[in-house]
Amino acid sequence: MNLCQILLTVVAVILTQNSKTNDFNYNYTDPNYGHELGRHRIYYRVDWGGKPPKLGTKLLEHPVSLVIISHTLTLPCLSNVTCSSILRTIQTKHFAKPFLSADIGYNFLIGRDGGIYVGRGWDVRNFHRKISIGISFIGNFNFDEVNEEMIEAAEALIGQGLELRKISENYALVGENQTDPKMVISPGVNVYKVIRTWPRFYPKTMF
Repeated sequence: MNLCQILLTVVAVILTQNSKTNDFNYNYTDPNYGHELGRHRIYYRVDWGGKPPKLGTKLLEHPVSLVIISHTLTLPCLSNVTCSSILRTIQTKHFAKPFLSADIGYNFLIGRDGGIYVGRGWDVRNFHRKISIGISFIGNFNFDEVNEEMIEAAEALIGQGLELRKISENYALVGENQTDPKMVISPGVNVYKVIRTWPRFYPKTMF
């Protein structure tokens, strides 16, 4: 086998391995955990029209010890149609940013319809911290009010994470502003005043 053939073989092996990793991450956000959580509908990537992640996503090690709450700084959404459109726009923007370019940055997102939208899912690292699950409320909650459907959906999602042992029983819950000094406006004052009342809320900064 000459040098050219060797190089072609090595390239083929690398492309095959990368393809498998990419397919795994994409398929893992397809329906694995049902389509309903209590009275909340779960929308997977295939439901909201998301593109497959690019190369570079990494798997989480479970159970994680941190749940990070953020908001998307977008318009709110009241239906699957509008929420899905916003998610596709967010994913496109995240693809264009070097430090986010693998995929939409969040593990899960929640709309005003109470729907739970799967981003990276339970098993792929988000763009916050490698030991965390990132849940983002769709909207700008420095102005928008978080409603009961959204709160209940987030609590149900965290409960599912505990049941599946994706989240540690001793987890801490924080706002994104507590993990990154550049993110003082997230998760928004109206979300932050809610999560501060949750039993696993951690009141200190983590930077």
